[in-house]
Amino acid sequence: MQEVSTTDHEDRPLVVVHLEDDSLDAQLVYREFNAALPGCDWRHVRTEAQYRNAIGHAAPDLILADYNLPDFDGLAALSIARDLRPLTPFIFVSGALGEEVAIETLKNGATDYVLKSRLRRLGPAVQRALAEANDREERRRLEEELSEISNREQRRIGSDLHDGLGQELTGLSLMLRGIETAITREAPQLTAQITRIREVLTQAIESTRALARGLSPVNLERGGLPSALEHLTHQCHSLYGLHVEFRGSVKPNAAIEETPATHLYRIAQEASANAAKHAQAKNIVLTLTVSEDELSLRIEDDGKGIPPALLNNPTGMGLRLMQYRARIIGGELTVSTPSGGGTCITCHCPLTPSGRFLRPNSRRQRSSA
Repeated sequence: MQEVSTTDHEDRPLVVVHLEDDSLDAQLVYREFNAALPGCDWRHVRTEAQYRNAIGHAAPDLILADYNLPDFDGLAALSIARDLRPLTPFIFVSGALGEEVAIETLKNGATDYVLKSRLRRLGPAVQRALAEANDREERRRLEEELSEISNREQRRIGSDLHDGLGQELTGLSLMLRGIETAITREAPQLTAQITRIREVLTQAIESTRALARGLSPVNLERGGLPSALEHLTHQCHSLYGLHVEFRGSVKPNAAIEETPATHLYRIAQEASANAAKHAQAKNIVLTLTVSEDELSLRIEDDGKGIPPALLNNPTGMGLRLMQYRARIIGGELTVSTPSGGGTCITCHCPLTPSGRFLRPNSRRQRSSA
């Protein structure tokens, strides 16, 4: 079994929140836990309010909870944890649980369950849960690094196309204009061919610019994300015949980091393409808002909507890619079908006080933000 230290890479104690109304049981669980993993920052809570406050502000590494509580049940505690701390391992430490209840807890997102009559299982169960959480965090970090490498390489190629090949083609076009003038005067029979060559060259310049923008759609020097989304509205009209409106409340001098901004742009691009191809939408509204602690991107269309079955269990590559991009930048993607019809896709991204994006694996940053 992979060993898990009671301190992580930030040299702080492992933070454990334990929801238990019985003080004696809480002491027994703590004693068994401390024997397996000594030196933890143990936070015992008894009520729902204490529990919400603890996991909302402590950024715990592990949550333990009784299943049977006087005014608060275990599944409700699990639901709150999955909402506030979706990446944190959650283990039920409870009295007798029937097989159906145990299966239900696992289906709803619990990592494991340990019976109070078999507390010796607690240490191995916690070790396994923390090891799995560490593995997920490492995979997430590697995915983020690979995504950044890919985006950086795309930006480099886009820049080379725009500043290199694009400029060279523009230079050739200017040279050709001078030659065209001379040929028109001295060999008019070649004028039509020269004109055709100039037209092809002009098209090549436009294609190069389109490729450059496609590889690097968000450029801070060209206005960043708001400018890119504004350009997307024209692109959607040209490609799909859609009427797309962009509403942005971002100040012109507000710098949104280029890599997260690119992921947000790709989400808007994918959502717009899906609205045109699958939902037969005619109108789309892109809304970008930035507050002190959150960035929100909303894409609303007036198409036929998404079937409820797909909302609960997305199988299409497009929806999964959008969810993946949201997770990479520490955001949350929600998809809904408003009562008036159509589809609404929203990506909420928490921001630090300095306006930077939070990452899902930034424990210290989350606890201090």
